[in-house]
Amino acid sequence: MSMPMATPPAGPHVSWSARCAGAAAATIAWLAVRCLRFDRTVWLVQHLVSGTGRRLATAREAEAMLRAIDEGAAWLPMRVACLERSLAAVLLAAGWRRAITWCYGVRARPPLTMHAWISTPTGPVGEREEHIAARRIAPRRKT
Repeated sequence: MSMPMATPPAGPHVSWSARCAGAAAATIAWLAVRCLRFDRTVWLVQHLVSGTGRRLATAREAEAMLRAIDEGAAWLPMRVACLERSLAAVLLAAGWRRAITWCYGVRARPPLTMHAWISTPTGPVGEREEHIAARRIAPRRKT
């Protein structure tokens, strides 16, 4: 896995409001994964990512979102793995009027395992390994 499971990584300070927002987004994502069929979850992400009036998040903003989610998830009594974490990032980005690309696929090197992550125009955010995307749900380009 490319994310910490028990403790948040050391890094820049995350405000209490960002931690609370991260915890709320992680909780909603956790519930969505467990209560909705996957096609409904994908539909939800498509609508959140393609919303109007959102600008693309920078890599720095996306990293800040992931830090807020990681630190907020440390308060929660449930496991927040890559799928929940990436969905929470999409939710948090929508709340902050930003758009990010949501991807899911497999690790590029054996052993092949499923993985979900977010991406910005500069590439995957917070990933140490290469992954092969089975699907990317990207913000619509303005024409």
